[in-house]
Amino acid sequence: ISNFTFHNDYNVRIIDINGELWFVAADVANALDYPSAPQMTRNLDDDEAAMHNLHIRSENGVEQSRPMT
Repeated sequence: ISNFTFHNDYNVRIIDINGELWFVAADVANALDYPSAPQMTRNLDDDEAAMHNLHIRSENGVEQSRPMT
């Protein structure tokens, strides 16, 4: 997971899935002041708006799996 700062105010998470960069829809919606990430992504193809499990390690070393759109 990487972070992208949009207009110096909004952190947008970016996930590398098999060499392709995917932006977290909720973060993009927040940065664009859009009220609903699901509504924002409704016109995307299924493979573009699919739910993915993200495996991350917390600061205390515990590995977690979190679903992300």
